Amino acid sequence: MKSQRLSLILAGMMSATLIALLVMSAPQQRSSAEAQAPIFYDPPPPPTPTVAPLPSLPADLAGTQESGTILFADTFDAGAGGQVSPAWEIVDVAFVLPEDRAAWMVRDGRLAQNGTAGPTGDPRPHETLAVVGDADWTDYTISAWFYDQFNAAAGLVARRQGSNFYRFMVIANDYPVAPRVMLERVVDGKATTLASRDMPGYDRRRWYHISMTVQGARISAAINGETVLDARDPTFASGQAGLFTYALGGMLFDHVRVTTP
Repeated sequence: MKSQRLSLILAGMMSATLIALLVMSAPQQRSSAEAQAPIFYDPPPPPTPTVAPLPSLPADLAGTQESGTILFADTFDAGAGGQVSPAWEIVDVAFVLPEDRAAWMVRDGRLAQNGTAGPTGDPRPHETLAVVGDADWTDYTISAWFYDQFNAAAGLVARRQGSNFYRFMVIANDYPVAPRVMLERVVDGKATTLASRDMPGYDRRRWYHISMTVQGARISAAINGETVLDARDPTFASGQAGLFTYALGGMLFDHVRVTTP
C-alpha cells in the first residue's frame, strides 16, 4: 500500500516538473509597448541650450567705446569656414604636446575656444590666449563680451611679450575659490596678484562685458562698465592685447575692441 502511494506521489511530482519545464520553455508573450521598444534603449541627449543674443551696451558704456583711436576691432562675422582671422595668434601659455594645443574657431559669428587640436578635441585644463596687435602697443583699452557654456574662467591680457603679460581674470561662480576677480602680472607663466576683490565672478550662460586699460603704470579692469580693480605696476611697458581662458572648450567671445584710452 505504501509502495503504491509512493509511486503515485513520485508520478505526480514528475508530471508537475514536466509541466513547469514546458511552461518555462514556451515563448514569452510581450506587450505591444515592449514589442515596439528596442532591446537596448539609449535616450537622446538633451538639446544644447541656445546661446542668448548679445545684449546692447548700456548708454554710458556705449559712449566710452567710441572714444580714442581704434587700434583693432573684430565682430567675427566674416569668419569663412570657421577659420580665425590671421590677425589673431593662438598661444598656449605652458608647453603642451601637439595634440593638446588649444583650438579656437569662429562659429555663428563668435570666437569660440573649442577644446584642443586632437581628433576628438578633448578638453585640457591649461591656459590659452588669443592675442592681436604689435609688441610696441603701449597705452590702450581692450574690451570684449564673453559667454561661458562649460569652461572655468575668462579674461583679458595686455602688454603681452612672449610668456609675460598683465591679465584680468574672472572665475565662474560655481567654483569654490576666492577671490574670483583678479589683476595679475604673469612672468614666464607664473602669476603674481596685483589686485583682487571679494565679489561674485560670473554666472554661466550669460553675456558679460569686460575691459582692461593699461596707461603708464596704471592697470584697471571693469565688468559691465563698472570699474572693479585698479593697480599700479611698471614691469611691462608695451605688448599685444588679447583674450584669456582655458582649453576646456565652451567659451565664446564677441565684439573685441582695442582702443587708445
